[in-house]
Amino acid sequence: MCFNDCHFYRGSIYWQPGELTDQQMAWLRQDLALADKQKKVVLCYHIPLTMGTRPKKGAEPVGIATEEGHFTSSRLAEILALLDTFKGGYELFCGHTHFALNHEMDYHGRHLLEHCHAAACGNIWQSNVNICGTPNGYYVYGFQGTAIYIDYYKGTLWNRMTQMALFRADTDFNGESYAADWSLPRGKGVIVANVFNADSRWKVYAIENGVEHPMKRLSGEGQDAFAVGYHHRYAVSVPYHFVGKSNKYLIMNHLYYYEPSSPTAEITVRAHDPYGNVYRASSKNVVTEPFFNYAHYYKKK
Repeated sequence: MCFNDCHFYRGSIYWQPGELTDQQMAWLRQDLALADKQKKVVLCYHIPLTMGTRPKKGAEPVGIATEEGHFTSSRLAEILALLDTFKGGYELFCGHTHFALNHEMDYHGRHLLEHCHAAACGNIWQSNVNICGTPNGYYVYGFQGTAIYIDYYKGTLWNRMTQMALFRADTDFNGESYAADWSLPRGKGVIVANVFNADSRWKVYAIENGVEHPMKRLSGEGQDAFAVGYHHRYAVSVPYHFVGKSNKYLIMNHLYYYEPSSPTAEITVRAHDPYGNVYRASSKNVVTEPFFNYAHYYKKK
């Protein structure tokens, strides 16, 4: 099921989070009334319903300390009440942001997960990487009955098993670093993993000298140092502040870090998704260049 939740006020600015009109809500009720209540509903729309910094009257704060200034749609409770009648459950699919975010929150007695998808066009239609450092690409979902059995991100021209990129925290990406952004230790060889499609169900480990260590997850309003440094050099469609810390709309929650016992140790990162798949990356392949081929994967003909 799809609907458009882009509604403009003051002539040119849209509500964030997304909103529905009274007419749309009436249509949604009528349409869902005809659906088999044993099925799963996959609700698709443009602007996220669980986050946004330009709320309409009636919107509620998300209630997450690291996401101050973000609100939920004024229609969210009504929409979820309709979806709760389906025994097969529901999935919330959206886009709009040009950054990847599996946004989770506790809302009116529910734990919500809204899948906010990165863009095939990257940052605002003219980049090879999204604002959050996720490469241009698309998502693949598989359903068995009412259950999702596979869900992965497919970077365009990337191997399907490549689900992350690794960095050193204090690497300088055109004046940006993960150490500065997220107050991480410097000079310690800290490894940062950008796991593109991660949510709280993923388990991400760093393996040093054969010993497995859980990586710590970063979450909140913030930025991806590589992506900001990259766009500082290449972006022409948007101002620099749009991709960085001053854009309070940007939420990151798929960065993980590990401080090794030795700064020169070789680290393997192993990420387990909720469906039994395991993805690996090595510190031998950390991204070190501000404008690395990571974001210029396409070859000239």
